[in-house]
Amino acid sequence: MSALFIKVGYDFSIPLNAPSAFIKVLSAKLTFPNPSNPQYDIHLLKLYKRRGCYSAPRGALEAIKSAANATFTQIQFISNVVGRKIEPDDVSTLPVQLRDYQESAVNTLIDRVQGYIVLPCGGGKTFLGCAALKISNQPSLVLVHTIDLLKQWVDSLKVVGFTRIRQIGGGQTSDLSVISSNEVVVATIQTLSRLKKKADPILKSAGALVVDEAHHVAASNWRKVITACPARFRWGLTATPERADGYTFMLPLIIGPELFRMSSYDLIRGGYLCTPKVIAVDTEVKIKTDDIVDKYGKLKYADAVTRLSNSPKRIRMILDFAHRGALRNRNILILVGRVELASHLQALLMKRGVESVCVTGKTKKKDREKNLNLVRQGTVRVMISTQLADEGLDVPILDLLILANPGKASGRSIQRIGRIMRLHDLKKKPVVIDFVDGGPFKRHWQNRCSAYMQHIGVHPSSIIDFAEAKILLKQCL
Repeated sequence: MSALFIKVGYDFSIPLNAPSAFIKVLSAKLTFPNPSNPQYDIHLLKLYKRRGCYSAPRGALEAIKSAANATFTQIQFISNVVGRKIEPDDVSTLPVQLRDYQESAVNTLIDRVQGYIVLPCGGGKTFLGCAALKISNQPSLVLVHTIDLLKQWVDSLKVVGFTRIRQIGGGQTSDLSVISSNEVVVATIQTLSRLKKKADPILKSAGALVVDEAHHVAASNWRKVITACPARFRWGLTATPERADGYTFMLPLIIGPELFRMSSYDLIRGGYLCTPKVIAVDTEVKIKTDDIVDKYGKLKYADAVTRLSNSPKRIRMILDFAHRGALRNRNILILVGRVELASHLQALLMKRGVESVCVTGKTKKKDREKNLNLVRQGTVRVMISTQLADEGLDVPILDLLILANPGKASGRSIQRIGRIMRLHDLKKKPVVIDFVDGGPFKRHWQNRCSAYMQHIGVHPSSIIDFAEAKILLKQCL
């Protein structure tokens, strides 16, 4: 029996004359219920008549092998990937010292070629990714989705020894030439997606690709950019691979399998993160929701968050906790659900004599970096932010989190609490004040509580009222 030749580059290209039994089994393995529309399935084995083949995503290697075994089909892979034919270096050649688990993760990335790493906030994902790129000896591309992450990567790449670093995004898109040897390009997904074919020289010349916050690959613009890059090494980094919208299955199919994982609890036990104290505060705020439902009777969640955010009682509680923390020289992060509330809180804190800064999606790039530096230096004690702080916020000095954004996703909750778990010489025992709201938001607290215990090993206090919380907070501060 002759072998079935399958090309691997942008994706897996399978000839149209492949055995029908093999295609049938593989198609079943690559068909998933559509979380957005249960009436239709998502088929990840596609037929491209123009290219004259079936196409399967790069992460479908095990599915292809399994389908071949099940149908007794002999397969042989033909490599069309991009990459310099040169052996990777050893981690010992790096100019910096990796933590033990980081070294293990880097070696796994190099050995397995494609797949993703799961590390919590404070685990050093960016640094780990930089190290892997450096020893890969490949023209490299890093994909990010915020300007803050872009800057973090540029700074970290310099630490591991890269001297040729190019930025694409954040106003810098002039040089779209191919990536040269020992060069790394850090680009925003939004910019490359907007450039379309103009970005091909960069995408098609990368021998190693790192996708930061890789759980976003389910989004169509992310997939289009990533699948246009036939890099030999394809790696993803994330702290939260599980998606609340049901599209978690897309990550291993686009990037490759999970290769390495550590939890916040693992890093705490290793002495790499500090354990927070979580105080659960009952806001005793119950908003009216009967009039904010769609035609099917489902709650309009965004409208409910807006209504909750505007509660005067809730706002007074945020101000009181922030004021008390600032008086005790705490470095405070306030997370809220609306940009308008962030600005309002800043103005109210100023009236109390508490200087603060806002870092939201509406903050200009130069102002955002200025504000972050003021907090990092301890010049300003309070930072107010929105979902912008969920990913890529690196301010280790923070040690008091007022969590006033009613998050319902456990992964995102761990991200948020992780902002104050990083080690820093000047920080005190980290404390989280978690607002427990009534009505439809009560079950969100239950999700967060379970996540704290499972992933961090922290048992929050029993839910207490505002008066009790002030007493407990005084003891903790």
